[in-house]
Amino acid sequence: TDGSVTALDRIRTVSTWSASVETSAEIRTAAARRPGLDGVSKLLTLAVLFLLMVCGATVLVASIDWMAERRRTLAVLSAVGVASGVLRRSVMAQIAVPLLFALAAGVAGALAVTWLLFTAVQEPVVLAGRQLATTTALAAVLVLFTTAATLPWLRIARDPELLRNMQLRSGVSSFLVM
Repeated sequence: TDGSVTALDRIRTVSTWSASVETSAEIRTAAARRPGLDGVSKLLTLAVLFLLMVCGATVLVASIDWMAERRRTLAVLSAVGVASGVLRRSVMAQIAVPLLFALAAGVAGALAVTWLLFTAVQEPVVLAGRQLATTTALAAVLVLFTTAATLPWLRIARDPELLRNMQLRSGVSSFLVM
């Protein structure tokens, strides 16, 4: 610019500042009209499902490892006459009860954080009930599936023949140490 008043007025006229004020309801309505946000929601749902599957596989591997470590105890229980149904219920309780408790605590925590967040920004609490219910139901099904998938390994681990094989191996290893 040349520093004149008319040049300054032209700059002010061209570069005007404007602001718009919208309520949260208007923002939600505008967001609902955007198709791209629905894709983001679906992508996040798929990410949650993938993470649930990874967690389920981890719990399944840990449960099978637990049975492998305690196969002698399970074989002794089977040899002394403990019914297989009792062992199955015991294993199911040891796996499913903590996972279902963690699921309930996770849902309660999510609801509490959502309530606190909406209260902090002074907005009415809005819950995505369908997504929350779907995710909770899928996690509960995953817990039950993981628990049921360990039951064939229980049948293998409670075989009393394992006691004889373990005794032979421990006898051989003690002979080699001497």
